Amino acid sequence: MQNKKGFYPHYEINQYFYTLRGKSIKEILNDNVFASVLSSNSKELLYGNSIYTELDSNLVSEMHAFDNSCYKIENNYFGNQKFNLKLIPYFKRNKNFIVINDNINISIIDYSKIVIQDFKNSFFPNKIRNMLLLFYNPQSKNVKLLDNKVDFICTLDLQESDIDNFERDFNTIKQKVLKGKAHELTEADTLYLCAEIMSKYSTKLVNQPNSNILAKPRSLSLKSTYLTYLITKNKFNLKKSETIISDHNTIKNLKIDVLNQIYKYQNEKDKDLFKQFFTIKEIKGKDKYSRVTRKILQSHHNFLEEFKKANIIVKTLRINATNQIVESVSFPAFKIQDLIKQEWEYSDIYNFFLKTIFLFVLFKERNGNYYLDGAEFWNMPINDINNSLKEEWLRAQNIFKNGVSFSFNNDNSCIRNNLPAKSDTKILHVRPHANKSAYLINGIKYGNGELFKDTDVLPNGNHMTKQSFWLNNNYVLNQIQCISYDNN
Repeated sequence: MQNKKGFYPHYEINQYFYTLRGKSIKEILNDNVFASVLSSNSKELLYGNSIYTELDSNLVSEMHAFDNSCYKIENNYFGNQKFNLKLIPYFKRNKNFIVINDNINISIIDYSKIVIQDFKNSFFPNKIRNMLLLFYNPQSKNVKLLDNKVDFICTLDLQESDIDNFERDFNTIKQKVLKGKAHELTEADTLYLCAEIMSKYSTKLVNQPNSNILAKPRSLSLKSTYLTYLITKNKFNLKKSETIISDHNTIKNLKIDVLNQIYKYQNEKDKDLFKQFFTIKEIKGKDKYSRVTRKILQSHHNFLEEFKKANIIVKTLRINATNQIVESVSFPAFKIQDLIKQEWEYSDIYNFFLKTIFLFVLFKERNGNYYLDGAEFWNMPINDINNSLKEEWLRAQNIFKNGVSFSFNNDNSCIRNNLPAKSDTKILHVRPHANKSAYLINGIKYGNGELFKDTDVLPNGNHMTKQSFWLNNNYVLNQIQCISYDNN
């Protein structure tokens, strides 16, 4: 029902869009309208398989979403007579979990303007609030984009704590640009909003203030992990309501609160922490240090839930008496056949380190015992990603492509290969990722592992023990020391 000014309340807009569920994208954006959307009446960005289009509200009536008078909607939610229509692909991991791979573009960042902008007085908060999200599950590569059906449509109901977090992220980006470091921005610099590269393959560079170094164009975007978390949490409610309500319990300053929680236990002996958080049976196991970290993070507020939204990974590290991290940081095993087909800008490793924030929780050895020493947030510097990491990944990929060389000792009990070892690299090396080793080389099996369970197939048909990438422990230690130095 319209109010005195002839405007429709927000909940009625949602109710109407509810009727569009189950229709194809083409049906929602009929042929004539879609043609106009892709021309002068919109700004379109293609990100993977999704289309993000900003529609002028005058087009709403043409979409048959409202009657002819509804284009006048001018309340606080659509105060600028525009709404941002986002067509977003999602993927089902299982019946209870949905994944959104693409960030949600909000607006192009103008480096010359962001340095003088104030977040809450800018147009960014309204742009975020004025998003209409249309989700579809891509059926197959043979189905055209516009033939996919929209499964649910919703808006975001943001809590004040979310806006505070967005503002903090905005200011982090702003401060980096102010320092003349727009060329060093990464998505992992921030928690929920990020400065996303507009096109990974684009060679276009733009000027930035306070530096002569040209920077890649970026957009201010909502992180896919943030939206994935909210959609997964609200997906049952979406059957009844078309508004995603963000968490009332969202922490206003996640990093500070997390570090404060960990530092409550600073200088406590590992054995005392195990007794405090575990039963006698639970103390056993190689992962007891990572498990006690999880217990600490869950003891006051469930920070682990917040980490899902911000794409934060926790790694618990032990530093021995000789000031060395006990072992390198491991990642899941990769599929060799997938690795050799990837291009660097779209590789799993590149995107992982570009987007992931690490929380390193540190135990240090003193007098024969390990004590909780502290914690640091870290993300890989963009210069390391674009240089050493890229070179080392390409070297490993080329060896897999061209053929791994194996050598044997006299009794064939040990098999060596020519993949990059830790001593050959600065950041990343390749190591086996299986409990038992197994090989099938020229039809002969080696090792005590199982071929089906413990090996991966090489391009030439041979099998080798499953492999994964590992962060060099000396590189990680150096990064931690640099953070500690900067903080002091």
